Amino acid sequence: MGNELKSALELALEKLDQDEGMKVESLTDEQREQIQETRSIYKAKTAENEIHFTSKIQQALLSGNQEDAAALGQRMKQEKKSLEDKLESKLARIREGT
Repeated sequence: MGNELKSALELALEKLDQDEGMKVESLTDEQREQIQETRSIYKAKTAENEIHFTSKIQQALLSGNQEDAAALGQRMKQEKKSLEDKLESKLARIREGT
């Protein structure tokens, strides 16, 4: 075990493993880096998406087109959900080591 300190998450996972007989794999430093980088990329993509759609929604509202604004708002939500799904999929692959 060495003299390294464990994070609260690592301690909780070990306890869960002991209590329930579940085997929980800890992440490597490389996986943690990849997860952090992937989250950062998707955070930027989400922000870019929000800026894009917010601008279009504002233009639609200024021109008095409520229906277009509502449709754009719905599309923005769909795009955000799609990005979140892609992020979770990538994170799962990283955690699995594939």
